[in-house]
Amino acid sequence: MDENFSELSTSNKITFFLKKNLKKIYFFVFLILLSIFLFIFYSNYNLNKNKKISDQFNKANIMIMNNNKDNAKLMLINIINSKNKFYSPLALNSLIDNELISNNEEIIIYFDFIIKELGLDSDKKDLIIFKKAIFLSNFDKENAIERTLNPIIKSNSPVRNNAIKFLIKYYEGNGNQKKVEEYLDLLKKNSN
Repeated sequence: MDENFSELSTSNKITFFLKKNLKKIYFFVFLILLSIFLFIFYSNYNLNKNKKISDQFNKANIMIMNNNKDNAKLMLINIINSKNKFYSPLALNSLIDNELISNNEEIIIYFDFIIKELGLDSDKKDLIIFKKAIFLSNFDKENAIERTLNPIIKSNSPVRNNAIKFLIKYYEGNGNQKKVEEYLDLLKKNSN
């Protein structure tokens, strides 16, 4: 059969190849078309999902302006639980800025949820951690603030120097000169 194959003209070789592998070719084309369809479907699904969350976020802000804070709070909590990388942190910020949650422990739980569950890139995650530390500083939770900022301070994060400066200001305000000097030294080492 190999001898016959080598004697065939180029057009006959192509015809022979196509006849021999027709099922494989159909299957391959089917897989490509299916992949394209699934990609378009998934992209459209994510786009619609983001639009729906965006609409909910806007409605929640309108509810806040109309003093319908209870419904806005529920909507913003739903947005946080949706695990949307863009709108979940914004929803938490709205909850805090508009003082819709009075229980500080509940807010800390939402911070932890966003930090651990959203799969944010490290820079965005560090910013959320930094905001959590700022929030904690309103309640003089010194150990919790240091524990929260420790991963940033030990990393090469772009937020690192700001976290150290924040701790310096925090300890200056509390009159803890020993901690101020400790973090000033750390900031100087980081600058070199």
